[in-house]
Amino acid sequence: MGLRLVPRGLQALGLTLGADVPVFIFGESALAQGVGEALAAYPVPQASYVVLVPTISVATATVFAYPDLTRDTKSLIMHDFAGHDIHQFGRNDLQAAACALFKPLSLIVGWLESLGIQARMTGSGACFFIPFDTADQAQACRHSVESALASHPEASQWIKQVVVCHGINRHPLYNWI
Repeated sequence: MGLRLVPRGLQALGLTLGADVPVFIFGESALAQGVGEALAAYPVPQASYVVLVPTISVATATVFAYPDLTRDTKSLIMHDFAGHDIHQFGRNDLQAAACALFKPLSLIVGWLESLGIQARMTGSGACFFIPFDTADQAQACRHSVESALASHPEASQWIKQVVVCHGINRHPLYNWI
């Protein structure tokens, strides 16, 4: 195609595809502002995550169109993060909307809470993640969730996969573009 775009130009082009595309092109852990196009690198502590993949998918446009979606949350600045556990700080305003629109998501949250697990939704959904300091902690949680799924047939109708992922601050192909 010969576009010869620098990363910033590629991010602008990516924004036309979706609000989350620029952060993937950015290639580093970042804080985002605006609709996700104003990015500042923000390294986070190494962590591992349990990710739960529901049996349903969620259309981002449907969640954003939800009339009761919280739209007036105060913007955060980098200083707000100082002294806080980045994985427990803030909230995802889209989670309440997605759970109201898609009952299985609400059931997953309630089921996890009954197990003493606080999960957060990824973006507009539909996956949930649980952060851990170590891979061993994440693996232990995954085993607990899988055991609980085996003894709770109804919950296994909502969750199709439970995986452990390891966080990175910079994509391996960061210097590629």
